[in-house]
Amino acid sequence: MGSAFEHEMDEIIGLGSRLNLSGNDLRPQDLFSWSSAGNRNITTSGARYFSINGGITNIVGFNQRQNGDLGDWLSEDCPQANPCVQNAFTCQGQFSDIAATSPEGINLDVIGYDLVDAAPHLPGPPIVATNPATNVTNFSATLNGTVNPNGLSTAVHFEYGTTINYVSSTATQNYSGSYGAECHCEPQQLDCGRDLSFPNRRQQCCWDDPRHRYGLLPRQQPGLW
Repeated sequence: MGSAFEHEMDEIIGLGSRLNLSGNDLRPQDLFSWSSAGNRNITTSGARYFSINGGITNIVGFNQRQNGDLGDWLSEDCPQANPCVQNAFTCQGQFSDIAATSPEGINLDVIGYDLVDAAPHLPGPPIVATNPATNVTNFSATLNGTVNPNGLSTAVHFEYGTTINYVSSTATQNYSGSYGAECHCEPQQLDCGRDLSFPNRRQQCCWDDPRHRYGLLPRQQPGLW
């Protein structure tokens, strides 16, 4: 179904030969119809093929069978080794697609269309989460978390304090790639209980001792998230 749709769309936007129409006006594709180097052929006699260098290179043959579209490609018997989108005759269960280097892609290019690449994938923001603190004592604890940089270099640090204003922070740790990595820091007087979600996209823990909180804050380059 997809190949058939592409086939018909190609013809709507310019592929095809005048040989299927009345009159002598050439279609753009006819300008690239050759029988040999330096010799054009825009008739139904003899061989014709698509070439963009004056017939030197035979990219694909044109169909010359009257029961098929004369602007389509010459088709092999089924199963076809090259089931191109513009083949005059198709085989059940065989499909193809247009690409920059396929005969259809080359043809659309030389008759005036430009290939537009799909929009590049933009990495999403880093994904961070805090985990319960470990090694908790009266005066220290190990803060734990995970970070997925989502494809860009990302710097993270823990911020902590007795309120969500986070008056203290740990040293920055740097990560890259698209994987989840563990991060750990050991500031003073912390004890983590359960995970909570707080504003400013910080992942935060609330301590068993409600006087202490911490969050893991990412900074992604380029830009700040």
